[in-house]
Amino acid sequence: MSSLVQSVDWLAIAPPTIAAVVGLVVLVADLFVGEKNKPLLGWVSLAGLAAATLMLLPLLDGDRAEGEQAAEAGGLAVEGGAGLEVVQRGGAAR
Repeated sequence: MSSLVQSVDWLAIAPPTIAAVVGLVVLVADLFVGEKNKPLLGWVSLAGLAAATLMLLPLLDGDRAEGEQAAEAGGLAVEGGAGLEVVQRGGAAR
């Protein structure tokens, strides 16, 4: 029996996750940091955005067609877009 749990592409969700977490940390830290150290929070924000941008670099490879690999292996793949296309084992696209 195949698993009903979908796999997560952690590399694809890393950049927005890093940006969101760093943003929340900076917002909370802003409540507790003194006026003298507030400019440091700007640098922390820039570092977080730089880290999120760097996490985009591996996505430029372009070889991320897991759905196509699953369809070739005989699995079930759903490809998104304006309309959904379901590719099933041994069958044509519907």
